[in-house]
Amino acid sequence: MIKINCLFIQFIIVILPTTAITFENDYKVLAETPVPLISKNYKLAQASQIQPISQANTNEQNTHYKQSYIGIGANFGISGDTTGITDTNFTILGKTAFTENFALYDATTIFGDSTATSALALTGSIPIKNSAGQVIASPFIGGGTLIRVTSKFKLDPLLAGGVDIPISQDLTATVRVNVGFIGNETDAGLLIGVGYNYTGIFGK
Repeated sequence: MIKINCLFIQFIIVILPTTAITFENDYKVLAETPVPLISKNYKLAQASQIQPISQANTNEQNTHYKQSYIGIGANFGISGDTTGITDTNFTILGKTAFTENFALYDATTIFGDSTATSALALTGSIPIKNSAGQVIASPFIGGGTLIRVTSKFKLDPLLAGGVDIPISQDLTATVRVNVGFIGNETDAGLLIGVGYNYTGIFGK
């Protein structure tokens, strides 16, 4: 019995220190092993991927505006005396945008001394943008027809030009000059108005 106890005590004395040293060495190895620095780099990678998308969405919201509108204005006659565009009168006006560069402009003069006249013009435009990509003015020019309803339906050639100026996301100011060719005469009128913007059937 005494011999067994002596052997057990020798086992404890030899084995335990060896085990403790082995455990200590393993712990040091684990402690000295470098931890991969992925968290910071991963966050930076995420930020670099997300930021352009967010910035693009912001720019899109800032630069996009509804180009079609309907509104009211006043017409002032410049020359001629045959159609409604030669009088000072009330006008219902509108714009239907097909693309950023092509649109159909319409204006109907009413409450004037002459016959009510509608001016329809298919126009091309080149929007002027600021450094942020926002449209600050959109000059346009085009041609179409003057529509008069008297004792019979009459169509006359029309030349139209002007500029649209966005006031806000919902309002656009417009200045137009309409020139109609009626036989040997030329009628001209200046139109000034404001329109309420909306997204048209062509998404503009």
